[in-house]
Amino acid sequence: EALLTQALKVSPTLHRARAEIDSASHEITQKRAAQWPTLNLRAEHQRGNGATSTLMPNETRLLLVLDYTPGAGLSAGANADAASARLIGLQDNLDATQRDVIEKVSADFEEHQSSRSRVADLQRTLKANAEVLASYERLFIAGKRGWLEVLNAARELTQTQTALADVQALHKASATRLRLHAGEMLGADAAPQPTPVRTP
Repeated sequence: EALLTQALKVSPTLHRARAEIDSASHEITQKRAAQWPTLNLRAEHQRGNGATSTLMPNETRLLLVLDYTPGAGLSAGANADAASARLIGLQDNLDATQRDVIEKVSADFEEHQSSRSRVADLQRTLKANAEVLASYERLFIAGKRGWLEVLNAARELTQTQTALADVQALHKASATRLRLHAGEMLGADAAPQPTPVRTP
């Protein structure tokens, strides 16, 4: 649970999705504001004779200016509705992204735990196979085991070594992915300091 909380907190994909939602929210506010008229107070003062002014010399006046621009065909309302629909889509995308992050973290955690158990099992099997091979080699020298039996024991040992190497690679890969999920490899400036993921 702690790892999931940290992954949801530092996920770059979720950061981007949240930023897009914030941007869409501001866009809706802006577009809804465009549906309302704007009232401005303007003050004018004339000094001297202005050929292009309607004011007399040293005359001052105050003006209230009402401005309303609904757009062609009242498009301001339609733009606000479109922005609202886009926000809903972005929120759905955020929910889907969160579920995706949870699924990936859970799958990597399960693989990490499973591979750790398999590593321990294969290490015990490898030790037993090595002991069997050593015993068969001694018995072969004593004439109590055939060469084919020794080869079979050697083959089983090799197969176990290969399987162990594969599982160890999976274990380390899953540990690396868990650290990435927790933000440990994003750098101090890119993400908050995460809780370390303990691995054997």
